[in-house]
Amino acid sequence: MSSGSHQSGHAQQPPPSGDRVPKDEDTRVATFDREEPSRAANLSLNDRFVDELGDSGLQAYVEVLVDTARLAASGATPSQVRSALEQSLTKASIDVSPIERDKLADEIVVAQGRVHISAHGRVIYGDSGFDASTHEPTVRGVEDPEDPDRPALT
Repeated sequence: MSSGSHQSGHAQQPPPSGDRVPKDEDTRVATFDREEPSRAANLSLNDRFVDELGDSGLQAYVEVLVDTARLAASGATPSQVRSALEQSLTKASIDVSPIERDKLADEIVVAQGRVHISAHGRVIYGDSGFDASTHEPTVRGVEDPEDPDRPALT
């Protein structure tokens, strides 16, 4: 069954009072009739970790992540993705803590296999528009650290 519009013989009921109905198509709220829009996992690798891996280790790590992303994109379950990631990292002799490994697998699953991987501030896999030197994230209001209305941290 596709995730298109839901049709039934019953009229669609309005949401209970107090619930907000999403109005634009770019909403992050999942509804019964529409799936949550997907996003990419932007995986920024720790500089020290990258340096410890070396060039060949980094290449192997990226290959593991890309293979894992392909598995997630094919519709594998989260447990299958976690298991495959663990096996691939073990085979490549790359040591990642179980907590980090599971977090990484979950990010890849949520992104449905779409990943951008960066190391030392440069995208090494995915959309080069996410390079730290050129990427301008959109921030507004109190999300902007320079905004005078942003509360000071104590």
